[in-house]
Amino acid sequence: MLKNLLGYSFYKIDQASEKAKEIRPEFGQEMKAEYLLRVADLATEITDQLKTFHAGNEDSSLNGAEELDKRRTVYLAETTGDLQGQRDRIKRELEQMNYRVLPDRPLPADANLRSDVKKYLEQSTLSIHLVGARYGVVPEGEERSSIVVQHELAVDQAQQDTHFQRVVWLSPEGQKLDPRIEKIRQNLRNDAELLQLSIEDLKSHIQEKLKQLQPISSPQSPPPELIRIYLICDRNDREDIAPVEDFLFDQGYEILTPMFGEEAQEVRRQEHEAYLEMCDAVLIYYGAGDERWQREQIQYLRKVAGLTHRTRPLLAKAILKRDPSTQPKQQLRTREAIVLESFGAFEPEVLAPFLDAIAQGQRGATP
Repeated sequence: MLKNLLGYSFYKIDQASEKAKEIRPEFGQEMKAEYLLRVADLATEITDQLKTFHAGNEDSSLNGAEELDKRRTVYLAETTGDLQGQRDRIKRELEQMNYRVLPDRPLPADANLRSDVKKYLEQSTLSIHLVGARYGVVPEGEERSSIVVQHELAVDQAQQDTHFQRVVWLSPEGQKLDPRIEKIRQNLRNDAELLQLSIEDLKSHIQEKLKQLQPISSPQSPPPELIRIYLICDRNDREDIAPVEDFLFDQGYEILTPMFGEEAQEVRRQEHEAYLEMCDAVLIYYGAGDERWQREQIQYLRKVAGLTHRTRPLLAKAILKRDPSTQPKQQLRTREAIVLESFGAFEPEVLAPFLDAIAQGQRGATP
């Protein structure tokens, strides 16, 4: 069963030296974060394989197309080693958005390549192709690399299925190009779906493309009777928020709080965005965090409306100013959230405007 897992290489290619560099946690914080992310990806895939095995559907990925929801399936083309990290990041975010990502096992390096890729594409609503500086492996029986073959088959699929769309991304050219891929890259510049953006802008473009293809609500959306409040705080406020957290929970709300473990920063950021997607209201506990931290939280709130799985605006947004009292905190004014103040002992009554806004939002009024 596990032989069908995608490969997860614990090394990456150094662009300057073009040599493989092992990914190990003792090689610094950046390497540790990358290592933890790849371990998490591997663990997730093993879990999925075990679930498939227990369900008795181990071979369903190629033979059960009629059972799949094409609107929730994306073909993320295999790429070369220089772009494997970028592909992993996109795959991770797609899966967190509850999309099925194909291929879900290594593509064959022989005559079965084309038939497998075609079956995967037929199950998908969108294909994503990352093209870097390397040409890639030429499978047995082919004249071109698997990178080129996957793109050609995606073009054919788009011609056969008018609802199927493609995204083609070229990495920056500040690196030595394989002469064979250089010609391919030149030809791709005539492709209407070609993008030359930063990797972060590429991920945003993919999210927008998927929203256009099928604006369906997230399975993670809470039931109407359950209101989730995301109580955002600084790491140093984790114990101090207990009275606020307890009061809101006693009022019948489900409370979400940030991750403050030893997880990599990227993992914490992804969970933060996931909570912003699923919550109904946000309360920012402005205590130990400095002014820069507070501004970052406001910036996140501005992005909430554009998150893929949100189907309605937040019912309410508020900032609760708590000790220590500082000049920036005292002077804080904004129209983007309700500003509440409670220095000293926490008084639950201070949250009344926030809870009233939630109630109004439930009734359909503008908070």
